[in-house]
Amino acid sequence: MGMEPYKGFLIDGSAIPTFATGFDWYSQGTIFRTSRRLDSIVEIKRIRGPIVVSKEAAEERGLKLCKDWIDKLL
Repeated sequence: MGMEPYKGFLIDGSAIPTFATGFDWYSQGTIFRTSRRLDSIVEIKRIRGPIVVSKEAAEERGLKLCKDWIDKLL
């Protein structure tokens, strides 16, 4: 999955493999903001989520974690 815009932020959902429990995946969400001053993208928050059974589910869960965090912030 690539980054996608959400309410002025860029978010990314990713899957981190965990082999301790077989072939499950940790979900992770990362939130970025563009920096006009530096003309770059800066990571502002990384959220680790629950273990799920598929890579796709972990990526989707990561995006949901980002959206929930931004919604609470705003």
